[in-house]
Amino acid sequence: MKLYITNEVNNAFYNSQEMGLAKALVEKHPEHHVDIVMLSESVSKRQYSKLRAEVLGQDEAGDIRVHVLPAKGFGHHGFIELGILKELKADLVHLLADNMFYAPQVISYCLKNDIRCHLYIGTLFTDSSNGLKRAVSRVMMGRNLSAYRKVPVYAKTPYVLKLLKENGIEAKLAPVGIDPESAQGHDGVTDVLEIREHYGLPFAKKILLFVGRLEDYKRPLEAIQLLSDLADSSFHLLMIGDGELSTSLDERIKELGLQGRVRRIPKIPNSEMKDIYRACDFFVNFNRVEIYGMAILEAMVNGCPVIAMRAPGPEFLIDDGRTGFLCDSDEEMRRKIALLTRNEDLRREMTEKAREHVASELTWERTVELFEDWN
Repeated sequence: MKLYITNEVNNAFYNSQEMGLAKALVEKHPEHHVDIVMLSESVSKRQYSKLRAEVLGQDEAGDIRVHVLPAKGFGHHGFIELGILKELKADLVHLLADNMFYAPQVISYCLKNDIRCHLYIGTLFTDSSNGLKRAVSRVMMGRNLSAYRKVPVYAKTPYVLKLLKENGIEAKLAPVGIDPESAQGHDGVTDVLEIREHYGLPFAKKILLFVGRLEDYKRPLEAIQLLSDLADSSFHLLMIGDGELSTSLDERIKELGLQGRVRRIPKIPNSEMKDIYRACDFFVNFNRVEIYGMAILEAMVNGCPVIAMRAPGPEFLIDDGRTGFLCDSDEEMRRKIALLTRNEDLRREMTEKAREHVASELTWERTVELFEDWN
């Protein structure tokens, strides 16, 4: 169950963690089936009634079923009619709780109705740079933390595991993974030049890749500054994402005279991201409060070397100097880019070690074994 409200029906533009885990679960336990319950602003009550009739009428042999409910709530915090848990005859609720306001109600409902429940937590407090939002988040989380102590809790990262412990909650680590098919990386069938032509990218340039929401804490403006500071027209920047800083970003590009060296694409379907990683030369991440970083994981497995500012997520995912680079400053990031540009052997060795690390240690197959109450 995912309480975060999206504006999509099918998560086409994001790596679906819930689907990846569900596939690994039914592979490991073929006697189970999984119902994924999520909220969307794009589904009306009428559409949902039709969807629910179709889904609930399916044969029970279906291993995984997705239920998209019309959104209710405020911001990204969704509310849900919990009676659906009885309709679906839930034995265990795997709740993506994080800092969702309605999580305590779900826990209470499960406890009252003898439905087992555990939490899967990727963040406790907002990563917004807005001081007011952070303060409100801290206050709101008081009631959540009280509820979280009543059920088993699993953390997606060591950093969140540490935060939970500091707040009196004993949890176990179950890292976010990638599905086995994705862990094999790009199949290499599509030519890099074909990919670049398709997305309007220059053929004979070194391309830096930034993927993420254009919000302050992701620091997209620093990606623009990095490109400017490289002072080498052989480098270009591809930015995938949209958000409140999009106008400021375009203005900064003009101020620095970089119009011909930056390509911005608001959205690309997740199914096409393998091509993007393969077509780019470096993946850069500037988020200094990055909790995990699915895009980092995807870049590592698809042969795009990662150069990231130090943060909890990158420090967990990257073995500095072996499977990627961790940096403390923009200057250090420039040095690492220059190093990989002139040392193709190091680049090749680093990307291969990164892929091997993800494929062996960070797949959903490995993660599903860490949850102790599937049976």
